[in-house]
Amino acid sequence: MGLFFIFLFASWFFLMQIYRFSTYHRYFPIAVFFLIAYATLIAFLLQKFELGDFVWWYLLLIIGFLAINHKKQHQTKQLLDSLLEEEQDKRGEIEKSFSKTIKYHLLSSIVFILIFAFAFFYFAGNVLLPSLPSRHTTGGNNMAHFNES
Repeated sequence: MGLFFIFLFASWFFLMQIYRFSTYHRYFPIAVFFLIAYATLIAFLLQKFELGDFVWWYLLLIIGFLAINHKKQHQTKQLLDSLLEEEQDKRGEIEKSFSKTIKYHLLSSIVFILIFAFAFFYFAGNVLLPSLPSRHTTGGNNMAHFNES
């Protein structure tokens, strides 16, 4: 259980570092690729560290943390709106920026959660993708080969 919480908080820390870039409007398309790779890596490591029994706990806690973080985004926007009531010229620009930041935060959360869940169940063997025949494989299990490498 202790290893799970260490894993959870370490993965949360690195996820928030990626979020710092994914909520910036012009970096979002690049950050999505990092989010996808990171979600896949976390799912893989959860399997490798034999913490698969905690996957539902991980999902619920991450969703909870992301929901709290999303709510903080709205509170920050409301606070800034109340501080800038008299400056109408800058208020519109800042309000638009915060709205985009909140939207990208939500999109990043959805991408991370969906990719993590799919990757975890794929690595667990619950999701099978059709494989294309390759001249390098002899019809064996590609997932077993990937895990061994």
